[in-house]
Amino acid sequence: MTDKELLSRTISYLRFPLTVAVVYIHFNISRKGISVHGVNYGLNNPDWYVYLINLISYVIASIAVPLFFFISGYLFFKQNSFNMSIFRQKLNSRIKSLVIPFFLWNLIAIIFQAVRLLPVFSSLFPGAYKTEIKFSIVRLFNTFFNNNLQNGIFVSPVEYTMTETINEAYPIDIPLWYIRDLMVMVVISPLVYWLVKKLRVSYIIIIGAFWCINKVFFPEGGYIVMLSTALFFFSWGSYFGINGINFVVKMGKFSRFIFLYMLLAIADMFTIYTPYNFIIHNIGILIGIVVVISLSANRLANGRIRVNNLLLTSTFFVYALHKLIIDDVAKILFSVSHLPDNTYVMLVFYLMIPIITISLCIGLYYMLNRFIPSVSAILTGGR
Repeated sequence: MTDKELLSRTISYLRFPLTVAVVYIHFNISRKGISVHGVNYGLNNPDWYVYLINLISYVIASIAVPLFFFISGYLFFKQNSFNMSIFRQKLNSRIKSLVIPFFLWNLIAIIFQAVRLLPVFSSLFPGAYKTEIKFSIVRLFNTFFNNNLQNGIFVSPVEYTMTETINEAYPIDIPLWYIRDLMVMVVISPLVYWLVKKLRVSYIIIIGAFWCINKVFFPEGGYIVMLSTALFFFSWGSYFGINGINFVVKMGKFSRFIFLYMLLAIADMFTIYTPYNFIIHNIGILIGIVVVISLSANRLANGRIRVNNLLLTSTFFVYALHKLIIDDVAKILFSVSHLPDNTYVMLVFYLMIPIITISLCIGLYYMLNRFIPSVSAILTGGR
């Protein structure tokens, strides 16, 4: 296998595992447990349970979206040439692969939320009757781009919303903040190209340093923190693409960093609620990206793992759909199975629900791709 082939296979292979990690990010039940008919289950658990779930959903899985941005930056500039003609071509191609799927999936999320308000589903969503629909152009815009703090068209108690309660700006289909910010990166890509060409590695170090300590300046989070993530990792990947550097070859020598990453991950897990955790967390993401790329490339080169075509092609579909259904899948299965509110039962439940949700998403994608391929092509941006 040539270095170029290994690079391509590594990028293809990573897409699905990274999506699985994103699903686990969105099912961190150590915080709220499972809410069924207005009752929260799985809250009274020992510390080891909380630490373990946070290790998976907060520490390890947090590598996923930054690495997606990194790969996107590399692929955007991988031809090692850039001018306004190429920029216009890329803008046109991203309308199909980013813009249209972004709006369609958020529209689907709006429909999902509206269906929850129907009286026939009142037993499944007992708090839905408290939701108000307040329509305006500004609220509609917020629903697609900044649906936090009850400023979208659906206004309801926090526990019944489809958004997160932390101070970040998400679309109504939460995972698509990555697509939203990737669209911003595409628009400013000429600036990124100029900065990389002009300042070279100094630009990456400067923007990386800001990203690493951004919460010093923005302790409450917010869109600037999210945008700095997109800008740094997209730029970092762009650096390799613009300079024609095979990042798999460069990072393939650092598989032994896994021991350093393990130490950082443990430190991150135990300091999660401390003021300085974000420094450990961000350094862990940087080292984790190098380790994930290195280990994946080495195993692909040795034939220990391979790219599965169905998993690869269904990745975006799973990414876009999972958050819309995972909480409902959990509630329905918990309710019909009459599971006891037990720490070990809840741990198994936490591990299994994302797998079940992902399987449902892949199954639906397979059926759509087989019987209505034009629809699946539009929803996945032709990926």
